[in-house]
Amino acid sequence: MSQRNYPCDAQILVYFGNTSGDLNETGETAFKRQLYYCMLSQALVVKQNIELTRSQNRFGTLVWQFNEIWPTGGWGSIEYGNPRFPGQTVGGRWKPLQYWFRQSIFTDVVVTCTPSGLCFVKNDGTTAFTGTVTLNVTKFASSGPAETVSHCCVLSICLFKVLNPDCAWFQVHEAAVSLAPGAGVISWFNVPALAGIAWD
Repeated sequence: MSQRNYPCDAQILVYFGNTSGDLNETGETAFKRQLYYCMLSQALVVKQNIELTRSQNRFGTLVWQFNEIWPTGGWGSIEYGNPRFPGQTVGGRWKPLQYWFRQSIFTDVVVTCTPSGLCFVKNDGTTAFTGTVTLNVTKFASSGPAETVSHCCVLSICLFKVLNPDCAWFQVHEAAVSLAPGAGVISWFNVPALAGIAWD
């Protein structure tokens, strides 16, 4: 795959390291594995960028290349098939990024942090929110030994634990939160454990 998609290969190595297998390997199984890791890497990159935008209270995010016009490993979040070609999904098949749009990236309630450890919970919904904020930090594959967590990312840990059970991760904050309804209702908090970490 390295001959076909250099940018994606770089992202796969950053997020998943050697757990993704040999990127020069060929064959159907290798191609499917690399394509799946590429789609997960795409979702992580877009998630990180949108959360950065929301953490700075900028309004609006434009999603470029929402759909693909054919089955591909491109950056669209939905893949549309053509009914004239057998084997293609007609009507759209969601890639991992589209699921994340619905489940976490564009939800009414979002939690995000700056590299200094200043974080907030934001409610853009029409109803009040009461719940628990749990922040986990995970080590990227490219950041060295597990005992030196120097490059980190706040995100849901489930994905990494499934793909790489040996990845380093730890909980850095948990607190109850209650937010009134309305656009832009924010509760700020500080997580000192995030300060001093090199963020990529």
